[in-house]
Amino acid sequence: MKYIDYVNTKMGTNSTVEFSSGATLPIAAVPFGTAHFSPETRKGLRFFHPDDVTFLGIRLTHQFSPWLKDYNTFTLSAYISESGGNYQKHKRTTYRRRSARLTPTGICAYLNLYGIDLSVVPTPHGGIFTADFASSGFMSGKRAISLSVPSGHMELSVSDDGKRLYLKLRNGTSRLSEKFFMYTVFELDAPCAYVESGELSVSVVFGEGCGAVVARFASSMIGFEQAEFLLEREVWGRSADELRGECADAWEKELSKIEIDADEARMRTFYSCMYRCFLFPRPLHEPCPDGKTRYRYPENGEVYEGVLYTDMALWDGYRTLFPLWSVIAPDRYAEICDGLMSYYRHSGYLPRCMAGVPINCMPGTSVDNIFADGAVKGIITDRQRLSEMLTALCRHAKEASFSSAYGRDGIEDFNSIGYVSTAYCESVNKTIDYSYGNFCISKIAELLGNDALAEDMRESSKNYRRLFDAETGYLRGRDREGNMRIDFSKYDWGGEYTEAGPMQTSFGACHDILGYAELLGGKEQLHERLCALFAEPPFYRLCGYSDEIHEMTEMAEHPEFGQCALSNQPSFHIPYLFSCIGDRDSAAFWVRRAVRELFSYDGGFPGDEDTGSTSAWYIFSALGFYPVCQGTGEYVLASPSVRSARLHLSRGKVLTVRAEGYAEDRLYCKEIHFCGERIEKTSVDHCDIMSGGELCFYMSDAPSGQKHGDGQLPFSLDKTVTV
Repeated sequence: MKYIDYVNTKMGTNSTVEFSSGATLPIAAVPFGTAHFSPETRKGLRFFHPDDVTFLGIRLTHQFSPWLKDYNTFTLSAYISESGGNYQKHKRTTYRRRSARLTPTGICAYLNLYGIDLSVVPTPHGGIFTADFASSGFMSGKRAISLSVPSGHMELSVSDDGKRLYLKLRNGTSRLSEKFFMYTVFELDAPCAYVESGELSVSVVFGEGCGAVVARFASSMIGFEQAEFLLEREVWGRSADELRGECADAWEKELSKIEIDADEARMRTFYSCMYRCFLFPRPLHEPCPDGKTRYRYPENGEVYEGVLYTDMALWDGYRTLFPLWSVIAPDRYAEICDGLMSYYRHSGYLPRCMAGVPINCMPGTSVDNIFADGAVKGIITDRQRLSEMLTALCRHAKEASFSSAYGRDGIEDFNSIGYVSTAYCESVNKTIDYSYGNFCISKIAELLGNDALAEDMRESSKNYRRLFDAETGYLRGRDREGNMRIDFSKYDWGGEYTEAGPMQTSFGACHDILGYAELLGGKEQLHERLCALFAEPPFYRLCGYSDEIHEMTEMAEHPEFGQCALSNQPSFHIPYLFSCIGDRDSAAFWVRRAVRELFSYDGGFPGDEDTGSTSAWYIFSALGFYPVCQGTGEYVLASPSVRSARLHLSRGKVLTVRAEGYAEDRLYCKEIHFCGERIEKTSVDHCDIMSGGELCFYMSDAPSGQKHGDGQLPFSLDKTVTV
């Protein structure tokens, strides 16, 4: 059985605004393809749900989150016009859900009203669309394929021979430049009889009969000539089966980078998560006939040489997804960093979140963590590149940006009074993120020998401590005079906090875990605080939110995890904090439970999947180690949930992870060995991982009782801490 056969693209699609099981789409695409395809079963931002019976068509989509608009999108379908040869619009139809095939390599669906089989097979920028009318003989009329858009501007022209269609469109976010069009060329296998165009839809009508209509197509953001080049490069001369095979081979190459041995349910969940880790961010750059790559910059509509990626929230991805690529896809990691620098070269600032264009979404400048982790791990080594990155990072660390889509909101407060005041929403998260970001900037400055800058950034990375409230033990918002809100509750969500409350957010300074322990009184007090978090009922109080948000509901759905809301990023690292203070047993217990109880290939995710970040959490946790702090090159140890795994690394190296004596009820590790030597620390270094060898966990059904001292703990800015 191939690894692609374990993938369920519908994992996480059974979601609503009120409750998320992933908020995903069943995407068919090549790994890191620009063109994604999904069934469309309803109108709106959440345009697919597995319980829907209506089928509107197969959408070419550039949406990465149902909370954001799709852009430069169209939907393909087919129908039969029964009106005696006159144009008749496509009517609503249902589809056979049980027989529909939704895989990474394509989408196939049967339309009940018309007896038509629809399918799409993807390429990086296009694909082959087929409408098979073989079962539609019970209806009389002309065959037609339809193309519709949700809104925006659309122009269509047809070649003289009726076999080539040229579509120019722009829709979606209003921040796209007026010159940022998508140009699509369709090559039909037979000439159409005529084309009918409406404001938001096109019908391409053929003659009567029961044959199939095949349309090969490719899209470009640069222009029609470039689209024709991509059509010839990717699609022309190939059958749908050939393209499907090429797509399957590309997926197998990525999925087999980690080969696990586990029961079938875990295999299916693991590889469904692996598939999610190779979809985003989306490359906007395109290979050109002269061998160079170019992209049309979405904010000004101009064309440039180089690489550019979009469609990802870095606040989500930096924690897990980029560290996973650092192990199994370092070249892609490096190229994405180059793509992020393209934004700086155009605007003078680095983005926080990109949805076609940079947008104001999520706090912090998580690109700090991404660049630092890549530098410390030796993925980015060129000093000139690092120097330019450092200049870009220092820009948003020292200056307010010209746009809310870039830079650090409230940076003037942070640099003058030492924290972001409550004059800004999410002030606690912003203070923590800027502190953590400055630590990451200090790591790049160290590598470049800029000791003064490194020391300045390292010192300011302690600024989060200014928000510590000794009375409650939590990080709390302060106004510019230092006053805290009177009506505080530890159950408050929102306001000063991002998609969480003080109980989750106060653990957020991942670079200074022992520093936070010192504020609480020592490691023992931090351990008590962690235990209390898991024991605390999942209550919440609306503070900055006017209504209950889905992250609250999802936490409450799993009271066995208390206030550790593993449905969302602020809690991702919390179970591993036990290992960070010397208690590997508790980390093993909670991580193993989360892997087993919160994820399922047929049930979904504990919350929004968020472009691979939640999937990558599962992958790391199933393997038994996790990147708590970016910029240190360390992975914190817990307990694996697979019998064994083989990670195929760069330069032909292989890391084998083995759980000796593995069983579902054996949660703990008596000992952990690397290459035959017992690991005395609670972490393992990236350089050791990338050297290959064997990481062996000796499993037990009882806690080891082992406690680790300061010298055996992962990095912390302040390692001098009381017991």
